[in-house]
Amino acid sequence: MSYLLTDNSAPPLLIFLGFGQSSEKQQHLFELFPENRVLIIDPLLFGESDYIGIKKSISTDDLNSVFQELFLKENIQETGILAYSLGARFAMNLCLLYPDSISSIHLLAPDGIILNFWNRAIAHSLLIQKAYTSLMHNQKILLGLLRLGQGLRLLRPSLVKFARLHTKNKEAQERVLRLWILLKDVQPNFQFFITTAKAKSIPLNFVFGKYDRVITHRVRKKAMRCSPESEFTLLEAGHDLMKHEVLEQWLESRTS
Repeated sequence: MSYLLTDNSAPPLLIFLGFGQSSEKQQHLFELFPENRVLIIDPLLFGESDYIGIKKSISTDDLNSVFQELFLKENIQETGILAYSLGARFAMNLCLLYPDSISSIHLLAPDGIILNFWNRAIAHSLLIQKAYTSLMHNQKILLGLLRLGQGLRLLRPSLVKFARLHTKNKEAQERVLRLWILLKDVQPNFQFFITTAKAKSIPLNFVFGKYDRVITHRVRKKAMRCSPESEFTLLEAGHDLMKHEVLEQWLESRTS
């Protein structure tokens, strides 16, 4: 696990980025949280956090070892967490592993609340993995299916755009498949996470984009049902809540 950090002695804030992001391109976060010692964690397979294994999945014990090493190296006794999209999975696992070390959790457009059937099917089934790989290597068929799905209103335009972006070349295709396989065993139990946070009196803040087509209203509804006492914020934004102006909007709403 690689990360960038500010060099000060303020209370730490761990920031878990989403798929396709890197700490080097998110350094604007340092100026948005000047009162914290910010550690921006690179997601798997991006930034400096590459992983040479292809078929080996990551276990909870693996995560525990990584978090333990990070806490020892940076002398972290207690920390706040801000996690975006896929990064929410790591944030929830960290809370389950070290609940006494977490002071607050902010989940922005969080992935991991509702299981995605196709992600799990591809991660666990060798047959489906082969079919996926074959499809990814035939861009004409893939693009045709995407257009068909969009035309039949089976796929939202934003999801089609997302799929095209992350399957535009062989390297991107490989990263998507590797990531699904790597994370297949670290899907947090959302209800257990909520129960743990409540038992330890950890403040939870869920932030969603009003026009988000990836993390939909169905996800928001489940989060509100499972944790009605948490703080919920709905921003005038889409899925990318890590944009500087969107984060400023959120932070200003919290101080007003």
